[in-house]
Amino acid sequence: MVIAASCGLGLLAADPFRIRTVYAEAHLTEKDLTPPVRRDLPVFKKEEVKKHGKGADRVWVTYKGGVYDVTDFVEAHPGGDKVLLAAGGPIEPYWALYAQHETKEVMGILEELRIGSLDPSEVEEVKKSSASDPYSTDPDRHPALLVNQQRPFNAETPPSLAVDSFRTPNDLFFVRNHMPVPKIDAEKHRLHVEGLGVKGPLNLSVKDLKKNHRPVSVTAAIQCSGNRRADMNKCEVASVFSSRFCVDWYLGAGWIFAVKREMPVGENAITGILIG
Repeated sequence: MVIAASCGLGLLAADPFRIRTVYAEAHLTEKDLTPPVRRDLPVFKKEEVKKHGKGADRVWVTYKGGVYDVTDFVEAHPGGDKVLLAAGGPIEPYWALYAQHETKEVMGILEELRIGSLDPSEVEEVKKSSASDPYSTDPDRHPALLVNQQRPFNAETPPSLAVDSFRTPNDLFFVRNHMPVPKIDAEKHRLHVEGLGVKGPLNLSVKDLKKNHRPVSVTAAIQCSGNRRADMNKCEVASVFSSRFCVDWYLGAGWIFAVKREMPVGENAITGILIG
């Protein structure tokens, strides 16, 4: 089991003996993601696996044709409570959401926890129940984006386009999804607003927002420690002890480079409506 790091770039994998950092790699094939045939291990029915759900002395999960004992792993894992959601059953539905698990390193870690194989007659049933793809309705992306990861989508503005305009166009702006993009019905969706400065809770429809409130734009600097990290590593980062840094595109209309903070930020216009 693994959990995504805060910016969606890395994964943490833990066991009782060590904590390892696993970085997302190119999307693997179905063959790469299929556990190997293990004739040296016992075969279990799904009913037997269910007996090892949350609260059992030993916690088991299944992945495709494999059965895994994750008891000790859960205790050492930073997101053990999330792992227990799949206790006694398949982890595919959860991994479909957290697709960062699809790396060779993670497959290797999972195989270390393997204790057996699922009855072949029941493997197909698991496949059918896990067939829906939560990412199937994700929007189309601009082809110029530099894609770091497909699922969840993680991409950034190409350096050559970063300074073409003062405000980075929305289609070319950083995308840092941590989950599938929600599919919202505009007719049924409601925006709930409450908190300091709000005169009573508001419950607004999309139609209300468009009809009764004027649009406003705020130019803001968006900062994230992951943005432009790969490009920063190619040059010497500015610091209080040195005046050398990447002036070719860090300093420009579209980007601001904070010398003392050593953190790249991007400018974009956030457009919304003024309520009240």
